[in-house]
Amino acid sequence: MVKQPSDNMRRTAYRLTWQSRLATELLEPLIPYLILKRAQALLGIKFQQEQAAERRIGAVLSDEAVARKEFFYRELRRLKRET
Repeated sequence: MVKQPSDNMRRTAYRLTWQSRLATELLEPLIPYLILKRAQALLGIKFQQEQAAERRIGAVLSDEAVARKEFFYRELRRLKRET
């Protein structure tokens, strides 16, 4: 995704979004080089690993699965505020 510069931006901003297994494959080799975003990357990898173990197409999520997703969401939000 490309965001064109606005009045207060000097350069074009780029955002890359990866999901699922591809995100894990991208993040794992980067871990040794990450400093500020390391905790977020590790949390993302852990989330994807748990999702892969639970993933069933068309299955209704249990209350426990919903609670785990909520935990990861809130933890990632907390980590983003810290950096």
